[in-house]
Amino acid sequence: MPRMNGYATNWAALTFMTSALAQEAADELYAVGAFSPGGLTESFFREHIITL
Repeated sequence: MPRMNGYATNWAALTFMTSALAQEAADELYAVGAFSPGGLTESFFREHIITL
């Protein structure tokens, strides 16, 4: 989708960082987790993207 580079890059970075932190914390007494908004529809972006 056009104009999705920032969203996709941030989502991938958060996913990778969460996975890496969870692996590092595997033997610790705490857990690592993250919230993810899931998939978004094209109509959502059409309604909410501001064109410059």
